[in-house]
Amino acid sequence: MEDNVVIDGIRNPRDFINLFNPNKDKVVFVSKEKTEIKSTIFEKGIIVIKEYIKWLEENNLLENKSIYIDNIYPKEMKWYI
Repeated sequence: MEDNVVIDGIRNPRDFINLFNPNKDKVVFVSKEKTEIKSTIFEKGIIVIKEYIKWLEENNLLENKSIYIDNIYPKEMKWYI
């Protein structure tokens, strides 16, 4: 992709690796500890993605440091349906 875009909601590690360019892209992880939404099998892919990013960072292969936002509160989020 040549334009500046934001891609969200990728939980499939294969899709992430195909879309993510460690030389110029940034990754942001947003999580919330307590939620009423039940996780599915697809959320397990996020663990794989985080480990991939960690591996890139540890081997100095990631140009931009990843960003982790933990335990965000619903009042800080805007929901669009």
